[in-house]
Amino acid sequence: MDVEIRKQRMHRLVDLARMTHGWSMDQLAGALARTPADVYPESDNPGMDFFMRLAGILEWRVGDVIEVIWGDPQVNGNGRSNGSIEDRWSALYDQWVDMHRHGRQNQDLVRVARDMRLIADTPSRRALTCALEGIGWDALGRYVEAADAFRMGLQITPITASLRRNLQGNLASAMYSLWDLFPAAAMADSLVHWFESNPPDDIPDRKRHAFILYVRGNTHRRMITHHPEQQEAHALQAFDDLSKAAALNRALAEELGEARLAGIAHTCEGGLLEVEVELGRRDATEAIDAFNNRLNEVENPASWAGDWIESFGWWAIFACNVIRRHVQGEARQDAIRTFTCRALNFADIRDNWAIRERAFSIQYAELEKVGQFSTPSQDQPIDHVDQALIAAMISRFPTFRPVGWKILDATHVVQNQ
Repeated sequence: MDVEIRKQRMHRLVDLARMTHGWSMDQLAGALARTPADVYPESDNPGMDFFMRLAGILEWRVGDVIEVIWGDPQVNGNGRSNGSIEDRWSALYDQWVDMHRHGRQNQDLVRVARDMRLIADTPSRRALTCALEGIGWDALGRYVEAADAFRMGLQITPITASLRRNLQGNLASAMYSLWDLFPAAAMADSLVHWFESNPPDDIPDRKRHAFILYVRGNTHRRMITHHPEQQEAHALQAFDDLSKAAALNRALAEELGEARLAGIAHTCEGGLLEVEVELGRRDATEAIDAFNNRLNEVENPASWAGDWIESFGWWAIFACNVIRRHVQGEARQDAIRTFTCRALNFADIRDNWAIRERAFSIQYAELEKVGQFSTPSQDQPIDHVDQALIAAMISRFPTFRPVGWKILDATHVVQNQ
């Protein structure tokens, strides 16, 4: 984007800040900690302190200020001159689908979705671009941005009921990944109840029904630990939802020949093992052995379909959850170490940030439990790869930030670089 356009946008925000409060130029300059002559920066990037002060005056988030200044240009006459809208829309949509189908899990998915938004000529098309952008962010493990994109799509009206269900399901999934469990459960509830009253009769809705049961079931599975006062109720709901999700995904996988759906069903079955232990229907040792035996069967994991690889990673995390609740002593530490290492190996193959977050959080919690992270120590090793991963997770998971900084502080990585 042209530097002058960014400067114009920034100057408009400065004017808006002054008009919002009815300030004189001197008053605005004081609030921005600048002289009246410097209220309008000559640079398009005057520094974070300026952006923070401007955001405070506007009562916006800093990210919103930066997005307005640096965001995509709006559609104008020039944006529609190169070929018909219909041809350009079809070409961009086909490009996005092709990249997604071939595993291009990078920012190109987001870029193409935003390019589509510039020429979207109906509310449903604009909302669809939000869905595609959110899926792109989700593939990058950027769940905050994914949730924002899905919310943006849901704010657009009128859109088709099918597209709305798509956005709702993906938003529930993003909130689940961010550990925003109550909103995730509420959003999933509304969709599950809709499908109960309107049984799906086509493939897209059958997939959405299976998916939202997967999301709601896993949300309640997580609530077993985080809301122990209703542990049994959460476990029962998780068992019911994950059982249905496993069956529906298995049936769809067989009918459509889609290996990824069988992988999702396998993830549900791993979650069910964890839940069965909490309901007293399965012995913890038996479940841990089942997790271990299943993962021992996996040879050359990189050759499996993507959702299967992620499923193996989640099985390792489910095993850790059972171990943390039911195993004590030295055996606990050894088992946690083994399963988190397995989880991280699978996460690295797929570049799955949600599994990484769980593995690092569990590792830290266990080390803190035995006092190994109680004080900063040069004895806690951390390599540059792990440092980069932790830094990336701090940006991706708000709930991980305190944990991530404690790990970096305890190892003195930040101070010593």
